[in-house]
Amino acid sequence: MKTNALIILALIALTAAYTLVTNRHVLLAPDTGNAAPLIRAGQPAPDFTFTDVNGTVGTLAGFKGKVVILNFWASWCPPCIAEFPALLSLAAAFPDQVVLLAVSSDHDKVMMDRFLSTLKQKGGARATAPNIVISWDQTQSITQGLFGTTRLPETILISPDGVMREKIAGAVEWDGPAMKEKIAGFMGKTP
Repeated sequence: MKTNALIILALIALTAAYTLVTNRHVLLAPDTGNAAPLIRAGQPAPDFTFTDVNGTVGTLAGFKGKVVILNFWASWCPPCIAEFPALLSLAAAFPDQVVLLAVSSDHDKVMMDRFLSTLKQKGGARATAPNIVISWDQTQSITQGLFGTTRLPETILISPDGVMREKIAGAVEWDGPAMKEKIAGFMGKTP
C-alpha cells in the first residue's frame, strides 16, 4: 500500500516538474483556444488604461516605440518576488528603450505597498527609475479579463510597434545575456 502511494506521489511530482519546465517559455500561439482571444503572436497588444502606484493614469499604447515587458505579479507569489530584482536589472540595462509595466494582482493593497517599500529599500533608485511602471489591478480586469492570466508570474514581451511577441509563464533569468539579446533583437540592435 505504501509503495503504491509513493509511486503515485512520484508520478504527480514528475508531472508537475515536466509542466513547469515545458511551460516556461510559451510562444504566443495562433489561436489554440487555450488563451484569451486577443493573445496571439503577431497581433497588436490590446490597449488598456491603468493607474500607477503614484496615481498617474496611463495607457499601454502610450509606450509605443519602446519594448514593453508586461509583467503580471503579486506580493504573495514567491517566484514573482524572486524574479523582480532581475526584471529591474533588465529594465535598467535599457533605460531609454524598454518599459517594465508590472501589473500587481494583489487582493490587498497593503501587502503590495509593503513589498514595494521593501523593494525600494533594497533596489534603491533602480526600483523607482522612470522606465519602471507599477500598477495595481484590483479588479483583475487587465490580468484575467483582458490577458487571461491565471498563473503568476506571467510576462508578455511587446515589441516597439505594439505587437505581442512572446508570453513567458513562470520566473526566468531576466537579467541574463539571452534575455538581453532577445530584448535588443526586438529593438533591431545587438546588446
